Amino acid sequence: MDITKVSKILNKPIYLKQNNKHISIFLNEFSSLLRAGINSEEAIYILKDQKEIGSLNEILNSVYEDLIRGQSLSESFLTHGNFEEFLITMIKTGEETGRIQEITKDLSQYYKRIYQVDKKVQGAMVYPVILMVTAIFVLFFIFTYVMPTFLELFRENDQVLPLSTRILIAIVNFFNDYGNIFFISLMSLIIIFVIAYKKTGLKKWIDKVILKLPIIGKNYGKILTSRIAMALSISTKAGVNFLDSLEIISQGIGNRYLEDEIGEGLIAIENGDSISETFKGIKTLPNLFSSMIEVGEKTGELSEILKEISRHYKEESDYAIDNIIKIFEPVIIIVMAIIIGFIVISIATPMFDLINNYSI
Repeated sequence: MDITKVSKILNKPIYLKQNNKHISIFLNEFSSLLRAGINSEEAIYILKDQKEIGSLNEILNSVYEDLIRGQSLSESFLTHGNFEEFLITMIKTGEETGRIQEITKDLSQYYKRIYQVDKKVQGAMVYPVILMVTAIFVLFFIFTYVMPTFLELFRENDQVLPLSTRILIAIVNFFNDYGNIFFISLMSLIIIFVIAYKKTGLKKWIDKVILKLPIIGKNYGKILTSRIAMALSISTKAGVNFLDSLEIISQGIGNRYLEDEIGEGLIAIENGDSISETFKGIKTLPNLFSSMIEVGEKTGELSEILKEISRHYKEESDYAIDNIIKIFEPVIIIVMAIIIGFIVISIATPMFDLINNYSI
């Protein structure tokens, strides 16, 4: 065994997926420096220790050292950091065509948009998550401190309990007797699920189910379409062949099912099918998308059409996010209300019976 190679592998830094906000800021400032007449090496030197892109500082220091040794910017980014293939390819295209300033500016807008969408979704989920966590703590408090008191009271009076109360008692007894086993099993199942999600076809199946859901699937499809259109617009504008662009983009959409559909579409196009007909066969994508692609094919203005598609679906994706949020919030509230209501009824009904018996 080669000790040197093993040591090199063990000492290689592990890079997590990069922060899209920091990527956007870096690309924007990098583009501005290039426009001011500063070369790539000097621009990286200026940016490598900037606090507002803190997650990229270590990577940019390594990139700067590579540039000094004569390595290209795209090769260095490929070596350091967990960056998307799309970003690497666009930077490489910019270097080869001499349009890196323009391309990095467009890329900055692209990653800014992705960050904004993710942030909007995360922000919208804060309220439902707080609601769920609060409900869990309330249930824990009821099961631990409230229910035992009532159970003891019901046993002392030896009264016939309603079905809902008996079910609740069974649940409480189960958690009292097997709570530890239940939570250990639950954590084990979560770990198994995460591993299966990453290593098997489970992710593709779940992604497909989400896209097929009523209302949610359609709106989620618009969000994905917005990302595809914007990425295609940037890459074709940069001079990358449409099919090459599509192949690169299809690996980083974020939905395995749609990625595979586009991959199959690429094979069909290579076998002679038209681009627009292939996109029409991808039912996840809106019909308008394939129709506008068809117009671009016929007029020879595919790049401009993609730019218009990108603008259109940017607005559509905003509406889609709002629609998904409007669905989630009331659903979670209703589910929590049903659970809490069931507990209240299960406790209140025998209590009223007990009070009536004492009154008699």
